[in-house]
Amino acid sequence: MAGFSGHSVFAFGLLGNIISFMVQTVKLLVLVIACGMGFISVTHFLVKASQRAIIVGWICLIFSLCVFIAPLCIVRQVIRTKNVERMPFVPSLFLTLKVVMWFFYGLLLKDFKIAIPNILGFSFGVIQMVLYVMYKNAKHTPGQQRLPEIQKQTTILEEQKIPEATKQIIEIVSQTTQ
Repeated sequence: MAGFSGHSVFAFGLLGNIISFMVQTVKLLVLVIACGMGFISVTHFLVKASQRAIIVGWICLIFSLCVFIAPLCIVRQVIRTKNVERMPFVPSLFLTLKVVMWFFYGLLLKDFKIAIPNILGFSFGVIQMVLYVMYKNAKHTPGQQRLPEIQKQTTILEEQKIPEATKQIIEIVSQTTQ
């Protein structure tokens, strides 16, 4: 049996983490799409045609609000740490520009299900940009509260222990298949 170097074990571990992350992301995306389509499909069967657009509009309003509320956890971190390293300015700027355009579009159509959530989105976008301006030049001093850092732990198998680990894995697999 060929031995593995520490680099190849690290590469396989990294590849496994990337694949695991991609699988979790796809699962979450499928869940969100299924829930959204499920809500809209349920309205097709349970609600009269005249009320269907109103119900679907409220469902879309709720999902739109979720998009604007999502960055609040980053805002909380910025306030606690007084550091904007985890909140880039450009997405906040474009979020604010986007909601201004959608607000005026909803206002021109007199569709308040489009206009109302964008007022909230505009408020959150302005808050993010103001925090960025306030804390962009803030220097981190040792006395400030800092978020806990996650220690990166990697385990590299020694080349001598790989045959032993292989034998243990084979024994466990053979016991579970019997």
